[in-house]
Amino acid sequence: MKNEMKNHAQIEQAFQNIRTATGLSDVNEIVQNFMTREQTYSHLLMQVSDNERKIDKLRLDHEQ
Repeated sequence: MKNEMKNHAQIEQAFQNIRTATGLSDVNEIVQNFMTREQTYSHLLMQVSDNERKIDKLRLDHEQ
């Protein structure tokens, strides 16, 4: 039982650290914020890749 309470205290401290760092208090809001950031990051990576292809094409067109 002491081991479970210790684990719970560690998890609670981790959530408290996250709450402090994010300024959010609702766990669901923290998770949603995290998920949105992951999607945004993925979307930005795709845009970077697409823009790099466009730049390469423009360079080739300009050289001709």
